[in-house]
Amino acid sequence: MRLTAINSNTRIKIKGYLEGFIQGIIDEYKGREILKPDNAVYNIYPDFHLIEN
Repeated sequence: MRLTAINSNTRIKIKGYLEGFIQGIIDEYKGREILKPDNAVYNIYPDFHLIEN
């Protein structure tokens, strides 16, 4: 398999795009509570314990 060389200007643009994208994700989720699986089920279905199997 032969890899194509990436022009240095293209490499800089890709690096900037990825850094911006990742920083955007970090900023979006910063300060949000991380739900544990048990809490996530409770928050989606508050009456989950009332549901009979």
